[in-house]
Amino acid sequence: MDANSRIEALRSLLAQSPDNCFARYGLAMEYVKAGQFEQAMEEFAAIVAKDPSYSAA
Repeated sequence: MDANSRIEALRSLLAQSPDNCFARYGLAMEYVKAGQFEQAMEEFAAIVAKDPSYSAA
């Protein structure tokens, strides 16, 4: 599975469960791996806004 496929799969999962911090973190990390740092920062910010104690973010 390539990076774009993983990103799309995680985005699909988040469409069904937008409060899933684990999936959102996975998406952020896929964005980092793909060099899409602005998108990654948006996802990390969303995690921290939802759950400030989520230590991975």
